Amino acid sequence: MKFTHHGLQIEMPDDWWTEAGMPGFVPVFKAYRVNHSLFQNVREAPLEDVGPVSRNSGVGIFNDSEEEGSARERVVRILRGFRFDNAIPPVEIIEGQLDTRIDISWFTVRIASIVR
Repeated sequence: MKFTHHGLQIEMPDDWWTEAGMPGFVPVFKAYRVNHSLFQNVREAPLEDVGPVSRNSGVGIFNDSEEEGSARERVVRILRGFRFDNAIPPVEIIEGQLDTRIDISWFTVRIASIVR
């Protein structure tokens, strides 16, 4: 699957999307759910105002993490969170540097842009 958001081309294996139960998914809410008892200072940002953080050449979006597991596991977990309205940790946002007002410092918003 290929997606584009603010000029960033994102390619994700089709089987990750399928494994998460996303084919045919239509969002019901304007934002994903956050556990406000764990994260009290959370604000919504309009998706069109959120842009990707610039990465060095050769640094992909989907990377394995010792703390959070493989890229596949993390992406499927987040997509299932969207699909089944599970609470997902918020992302850190920073002031935008390009043509967007906000940039992100974690990849969830990029995935959120896919399912809007």
